[in-house]
Amino acid sequence: MPAKAGKERRCILSGEVMPAEQLVRFIAGPDGALVPDLAEKLPGRGLWVEARRDVFEKAAKKGLFSRAARQSVSVPDGLAELTGKLLAKRALESLSLARRAGVLVSGLDRVLELIGKGKALAIVEAADAGADGKRRLRARLKALERQDLPVVTGPDAEQFGLALGRPNVIHAALTDRRMKEKVLADIARWTMWEQVGSGGKGSE
Repeated sequence: MPAKAGKERRCILSGEVMPAEQLVRFIAGPDGALVPDLAEKLPGRGLWVEARRDVFEKAAKKGLFSRAARQSVSVPDGLAELTGKLLAKRALESLSLARRAGVLVSGLDRVLELIGKGKALAIVEAADAGADGKRRLRARLKALERQDLPVVTGPDAEQFGLALGRPNVIHAALTDRRMKEKVLADIARWTMWEQVGSGGKGSE
């Protein structure tokens, strides 16, 4: 079953117990090939790895998936890259779902307004957000003494916009607590696995 918020799992490489939201679950398929299970619904013994590409590759190189599964497990070529793409897809789908549910509001001016009204629970900022937008957001947070409000780096502006069904998006605010937890967890696993985007300029 999917790991619920607050659940912990052990990374097969480090042996460290950490929140399940910081790991990726894999299983051995019927043919013994390793399969990523991001939804955590596939049957079989869960093989948990910290959501970092280098950790996954080290675990594969050391044969730790076979050891943890107590059977011979093969790691298909390109699985690390595929997992990264699946994590990206899941994060973007979470953003899209939040927008459709009406709990993700985009556009810097609207985001600043929601912060002022105390309705913003977290801010997602494009990886290639420009310096001016970043400065305006942080100045607003400082003026309202809301530096504790989470501001997380998400996809680049183009990907962000595609997920929300509009041109380039730089900033968006989450207004629902439950959806906030899901979106931030999915973005965190993606960005932990591999950095998303690079510096640059965007538009609201």
